[in-house]
Amino acid sequence: MSSRLQREIEEILNRYDKATPRRRRLHRKIRGWGRAFANLRHSLRLPHVSLAQVMFLGISLLFIAFFFSSTTPYTVYAGLALFFGAFILSFRRSQYRSEMRWRGRTLDLQAPGPGPGDRLKRWWQQRRTRRQR
Repeated sequence: MSSRLQREIEEILNRYDKATPRRRRLHRKIRGWGRAFANLRHSLRLPHVSLAQVMFLGISLLFIAFFFSSTTPYTVYAGLALFFGAFILSFRRSQYRSEMRWRGRTLDLQAPGPGPGDRLKRWWQQRRTRRQR
């Protein structure tokens, strides 16, 4: 029984050894294409396009389609798609948040500050202390 099990294990390992180089070559090719695409993208130095610019382009296409009736209806569809696509994407949180700075200091916008109730309470207390004097 153990020799049969041993043969099966050796058979499986041999099949694995034969299949692995093909897989490795395929992975290397895929990685190579990915690196080539990344290098090409970085070498082109494409400008950063903001969502506001995409929205403006969509509105511009809608105006062009409205004022020049000779344009195709695809201009309207493209304008609507660009505008609403940028609008929906604007609600997505950015993954690359740069730290906000003001006068050389980092701003912490997540820190809770005094709310309207706290400010009203402080104002009322200051008013009361002025009256007592």
